[in-house]
Amino acid sequence: MAKGRADYTQAVDVADQTVDRISTITKAPSGTTQVFKNGIAAGGTSLLHTVATGKSLYMTGLFIAINSLDTSSPVNISVQDENDIWQYYLFKTTPRATLDNSANMALSIDIIPPQEITEGWDIKIYTGNAGVLLSVSLSGWEE
Repeated sequence: MAKGRADYTQAVDVADQTVDRISTITKAPSGTTQVFKNGIAAGGTSLLHTVATGKSLYMTGLFIAINSLDTSSPVNISVQDENDIWQYYLFKTTPRATLDNSANMALSIDIIPPQEITEGWDIKIYTGNAGVLLSVSLSGWEE
């Protein structure tokens, strides 16, 4: 197989030395509702997604980009229950001092197996000040 993009419908020989990387995308089962959400937070909290009543969200991936000139500001993605009580973090940074005074990064997280999140629960994104821009994309399905 030559280097380049695959069409994601062909099996890939993982021992093939000409393959640079393999990206997996979990396909939603038929009869479910595909979920793709994007959100931005800068100096506060933004709601990324609320799981529909009577459904569960099966989260398959997160893409996270942070653009910051302030490394002392916390950034997180949290899950809260239907009463807005914090349950757990999906992603969290800790304030720290650095020599270069910037903290820009981007990462993609494949969640295998999918993370189940209960009906009525929220996924929220947060930054500690307006000098920190957090962009998040979420993928998955509800059923």
